[in-house]
Amino acid sequence: MNSTLLRIRRIVTIPAAFGATLLLATFTYPGGLSAAYHDIQDYDAIRADMRTTRTDDAKLDAILINILDRITMKEQWLDELLAGRATLKVTTQRFMELNTSNEITRQAINDHYAGACYEEKAARNVVDFVRTRLRTSPGPSNTPQRIQAEFREQFGSAVSVN
Repeated sequence: MNSTLLRIRRIVTIPAAFGATLLLATFTYPGGLSAAYHDIQDYDAIRADMRTTRTDDAKLDAILINILDRITMKEQWLDELLAGRATLKVTTQRFMELNTSNEITRQAINDHYAGACYEEKAARNVVDFVRTRLRTSPGPSNTPQRIQAEFREQFGSAVSVN
């Protein structure tokens, strides 16, 4: 008798639980049962989207690390320029070499700065970095005049460092 009741209970419980789940999904799942079914069907597509998102995320992380490394290098070179351990010409060459691998940066410099050649435009870019840096941490008192003189000597035109 006890085993018969347990068997009946199992026979009734499993379909009842399944029915209750369907009923709950119908009334509580956003969009009802058809939306739940659609979501289950889209599972593979959603997983593929997640894989693509992870891949894109990794690519963006690599780009960000590259940008941060480039900024770090430029900051070190600016330190040397401001301290008088490097010239504007050397610093400009370093910036240009670093920018060679980044077409977007090269194009931005080309579009944004005036100059007879790319080197002059790149030098103006370096001067902009110097200008920004001098606002927050002044270098030796002759730094603006030294860099202006180097620019004038190299390109024959004036630039303001202040």
